[in-house]
Amino acid sequence: MSMLASLQVEAGMLEFVKSTDAAQKQAYLAKMQGTQRPILPINTVAEQNLFNQLMQECDDFCSLTTSIKLSAVKIWNHYAEAEDDIYYKLEEHLTSHFKGNWKDVTNLIHSVCQALASINPLQKYLHNPE
Repeated sequence: MSMLASLQVEAGMLEFVKSTDAAQKQAYLAKMQGTQRPILPINTVAEQNLFNQLMQECDDFCSLTTSIKLSAVKIWNHYAEAEDDIYYKLEEHLTSHFKGNWKDVTNLIHSVCQALASINPLQKYLHNPE
């Protein structure tokens, strides 16, 4: 078994089958990669929503601190087999999204919530000083 094939098996990816997989979006890429679904970075709204959902609900995702574990990749790739706009991922794809876009947005939301918590009492006082 080649290194690529063993990586695909470890990550829970199924092989490309021309009779069933050739009509999907990105079929050429999936065929070249030898996988049922193409292996792509997170790039669709459905994938961003799934990542957010898994970070809230799945222990394999929400317990991580620095990088995504193989068990989380397998969970993701299971979803990819069932959903049209979800594609296979490697650990590197999910870790990159976790360390980049997801953390940035999460930190921004946290900062805005903290600012609002400080501003709201002041606004109430200014509008209704007693």
